[in-house]
Amino acid sequence: TERLVLPTASPPLDSQSPRKTPASQVSQDFSSDSPAEALEEPQVNNETREYPWATAISPNGRFHVTVRRGYECELREVTSDQVHSLSDHRLTCVAFTADSARFVTGDLNGTVRIWDSASGELLQTLAKREAPVRSVCLAPSGQQLAVAGEDGVVELVSLASPNDRVVLARLNAPVRCARFSPDGSRLGIVTDTWRDSVSGKVIVYDVATRATFHQWQIVGPLGAMDFPSPDRLVTVHHFYPSLGNLEA
Repeated sequence: TERLVLPTASPPLDSQSPRKTPASQVSQDFSSDSPAEALEEPQVNNETREYPWATAISPNGRFHVTVRRGYECELREVTSDQVHSLSDHRLTCVAFTADSARFVTGDLNGTVRIWDSASGELLQTLAKREAPVRSVCLAPSGQQLAVAGEDGVVELVSLASPNDRVVLARLNAPVRCARFSPDGSRLGIVTDTWRDSVSGKVIVYDVATRATFHQWQIVGPLGAMDFPSPDRLVTVHHFYPSLGNLEA
């Protein structure tokens, strides 16, 4: 039997233990609103429009994706300062490939797409879901994509054959975040509606067997999680990161 050991409180992450995220997991989930609010067009004025509320950076640092209030979104190439607008797609999440050449997005319409980082051109539409997509994450191998959404469905999608889709879980709560472990053996997810929720759940799956490795409930807003190493987790709880160990 394996268990997750987490601190009972939520102190800031120890600055002496910096985390190094694998390049294939450089991604950002954009939506910070509750489900009811996210399905409506956010109110925007000239003051709030200027401030980015989510960003994603390619592993080589060359490309930035920035989302502002009202789902205004742009892809920027740093060296040339060339900008491509992606605002028409109401993006909620993005993940760059390990070579930075492409990125995957999910949106409020439930569509998953692959884009060219240099040109901003749409390369492929991978999937269309019933509910908004809240998180996309590429496996370290670069061959498999985890897609999670508002409907609580978590899927594993093959990039080589997008019709090859496996439902890993059907949950009764929105999935806020999905992340592969650095070795690709586990997939961790967070269920929560962030501001409106009084508790959230973290679930870790074994990718090979598709079985639940461990799960636990956390009281209070739970926004995100990631794996700094195969046996360690970082969770964002009450707006503070906490570091925990997976122990036998």
